[in-house]
Amino acid sequence: MKYVTMNPLPLPSDIRSLTQHFNQPGGGIAPWLFVPESNIAEVSTAEHPGVATIRQAGRGEDIKGLLRQPIAIGDYPLP
Repeated sequence: MKYVTMNPLPLPSDIRSLTQHFNQPGGGIAPWLFVPESNIAEVSTAEHPGVATIRQAGRGEDIKGLLRQPIAIGDYPLP
């Protein structure tokens, strides 16, 4: 699956839902975003279930995983 920019989804009400485990093979990567787009050749959640496989395009830039929208300090209560 090629990287596609999508509209931001609202963040879940429980911070534990922001998992980094991509458990649905072929499922989406929301709310995560991988940048820079110019150095990403492919993102797959089907090749290795539970992991996002990211293939770089060889442009020599680090690939970073970010949330599509920032987390404000007051978004989630302390445990």
